[in-house]
Amino acid sequence: VEFDDVSFGYDDERPVLDGLSFEIRAGETLAVVGSSGSGKSTVSLLLPRFYDVTHGAVLIGGHDVRELTLDSLRAAIGLVPEDSFLFSDTVRNNIAYGRPDATQEEVEKAARAAQADRFIAALPEGYDTTVGEHGLTLSGGQRQRVALARAILTDPRLLVLDDATSAVDAQVEHEIHEALKQVMEGRTTLLIAHRRSTLNLADRIAVLENGRLADLGTHDELQARSALYRRLLTDPDGLGGTSPGHAHPTAVQAVDEDTSVREELDAEFDAERGVTPRLWTGDREPKDTALAGTPATPELLAEVEALPPATDTPDIDEARAVTPEESYGLRRLLR
Repeated sequence: VEFDDVSFGYDDERPVLDGLSFEIRAGETLAVVGSSGSGKSTVSLLLPRFYDVTHGAVLIGGHDVRELTLDSLRAAIGLVPEDSFLFSDTVRNNIAYGRPDATQEEVEKAARAAQADRFIAALPEGYDTTVGEHGLTLSGGQRQRVALARAILTDPRLLVLDDATSAVDAQVEHEIHEALKQVMEGRTTLLIAHRRSTLNLADRIAVLENGRLADLGTHDELQARSALYRRLLTDPDGLGGTSPGHAHPTAVQAVDEDTSVREELDAEFDAERGVTPRLWTGDREPKDTALAGTPATPELLAEVEALPPATDTPDIDEARAVTPEESYGLRRLLR
């Protein structure tokens, strides 16, 4: 699979991908990471031609995907998007959607690989249980596992997983990953990684920034040379997914989460790109800058003077006012 100088935008004014080029070797598992808005999920939508590129080409086996029929292209791709769609039909028919001639044994084997067999067995009618439109009678994690079983059953040449385990807990995710290792062995796989734990499955990792390839290599190579990659791992929201508190203990962990290390990584990241260091560090006072102490301009003072006077004073329930605990934070809550 090759992305050759690909540019794309959902509208003409805001490109999402800008000259993106990388290659997935045959039988390789490549993870794509980047902050929210970097374009990583868009990559998964261009392979099956849900959208066509505006510049460059996406190639599979040396063939431009635009030269292939949609039927043959999509038959070769098993896609599990972040928001999986299920039909108002039985669990069995939802799993066998891509292969309606599959035997019951094949359906159950795919369900086991997706760690879906146990919850399916607990349903009122097992595999014959009808789920509501969009699978609303199932939880988010159950819908994802049914969709994953559907992709596994088609035995695709190319497997594309976009945050396919975002709605399951850490233990189930770990079990799915263990099963996926067998499914992905020798199969070309693209992982859109929103969690650090997903990176354990990848042979190589592509780092995206503003729709471009910032770096590509193994986890060890990137951790040694890429400040952006280290920053993505360190920031709880860096990958645009779940915080590290959710990750399984064996997952790739952030380097040192101490504040001083975070500041050092930020400074290194800024220095690489020649940008002005951040004015704020954590929850402390702003750093000194050249603008510190600069008096307001006459224009600004005039605008402030023109503001209407306050007409009311908000009521404050002092009995309910509390002093926040300094050590309290989202990361502690999730742990």
